Amino acid sequence: MDFWTAQRDLVQGRIAEIEGKLAQQRQLAQQVHARGADATVHIRLINILKEGVVREKAYAQYIDHRIVAHEADADKRTSREALISKLTIKPSRSVGTGAPPR
Repeated sequence: MDFWTAQRDLVQGRIAEIEGKLAQQRQLAQQVHARGADATVHIRLINILKEGVVREKAYAQYIDHRIVAHEADADKRTSREALISKLTIKPSRSVGTGAPPR
């Protein structure tokens, strides 16, 4: 569980980093366009960064599913252990077969 939580934190950090770069590139593209220069390179970089955000968000969604699955497994294990403890057969006292001793 700690692994998936750490992965989620890492992915959220990468998403924030990429979105920050995306905002910077948008500003640069606007400035370049305002000067009348060709902003094609900036627009391409913006599209690449958008694709990166989409990939990271898909991975974040996968991680969230893994965390939910792990928690569900933990609940199943707890339920299973409780059921087993209730069903455990306690050793009974020796009971004869009902036949008279010889």
